[in-house]
Amino acid sequence: MSNLSSQFESSLDGIRDELERARNRYEELNALEQPPEVFVQAIHELEDQLESLERATSVNQSQLEVAQETRERAELLSDALLATQTRQETLIRQQLHRLGWWISALEDTPTPMDSGKIAEEVSMIARQYQILCTLLEKDEYAQIVSNSRFTPPEIEQSLRKVDAKLQEALLAAEYVDGYESGVDTALERIHTVLQDLSSESERVTTYQEALRAVKDQRVHSEELLEADDGSAAVATIREAFEGALMIDTELTRIEADTELARALGAFLTSHDFEAEEEIEEEVVSGDTDDLLARITSVIGAEVDSTISTRVRRLLEETDGSVASAVKRSEMDKQAFLEEISRLYTDGVIADITVEFET
Repeated sequence: MSNLSSQFESSLDGIRDELERARNRYEELNALEQPPEVFVQAIHELEDQLESLERATSVNQSQLEVAQETRERAELLSDALLATQTRQETLIRQQLHRLGWWISALEDTPTPMDSGKIAEEVSMIARQYQILCTLLEKDEYAQIVSNSRFTPPEIEQSLRKVDAKLQEALLAAEYVDGYESGVDTALERIHTVLQDLSSESERVTTYQEALRAVKDQRVHSEELLEADDGSAAVATIREAFEGALMIDTELTRIEADTELARALGAFLTSHDFEAEEEIEEEVVSGDTDDLLARITSVIGAEVDSTISTRVRRLLEETDGSVASAVKRSEMDKQAFLEEISRLYTDGVIADITVEFET
């Protein structure tokens, strides 16, 4: 086997490996959330290109370059899928942490003397939560969101039911004291995230204002207790806790989107697929949808471009003879003619001369 053919086969093996890795990562992402449609499109385009390359009966430098470029784009797709999966795992991980804050708040409240059942319910929820934490330690994210016994949303629903019972069973001061610890834990995390996202000032300003409202509510709940307005104090601290959970949910999403945008931008620029200045704004704004669309566009457009370039080069080398060009190409005759038609429609080919068999 010539060195050219050996390099070509090595590139095909690389494409197959990266495509297999991309398919596996797509399935892993699909177990966590519905993947963006752009990934399906990108996988299909690369599969079509691989199939076209595999049909080659002879290899030239142009075909080798196409194979090498296709391998690089398959690697880009695989990396983008992994980065998107990492984003979703970040959201799931922090969702569990928020449940932990809530459980700790309930555990910090005293057990009502006449309600051992509530304590049992809290204990059961805590055990379920620990099971999910064990899955988290093993990176079993799919099991966390899809296990048949209990999922994070189901645990949250159970927490809300227990909370309603505690509001009736506890003294207002006891309830407020327990939830203050939950609010404080959430605020500590929120402050850290806001500092990390300081460069994203426009995107986090709204949450800074919401954070001030949560702090004010926490203080106000104490004031209401001192004024002997227990029911209002309970409602206020609960509102503060819900507000803290909401802020953390949204900030975690911004945090995850920012990391994904940085990763996608780095993939594009490191492979020289896009000029750095063209994607910098999207990275700064965390525009992951547009960056993913760019990646798909790069994969598809570059495949089309290399096919067009190859067809044009072959026609130039054979003085415009389609029959001779097809023989030297890895493409079948129909695909080659379709590409000629497209080039003619686009104005790349100025004229077509037909010669009949005599």
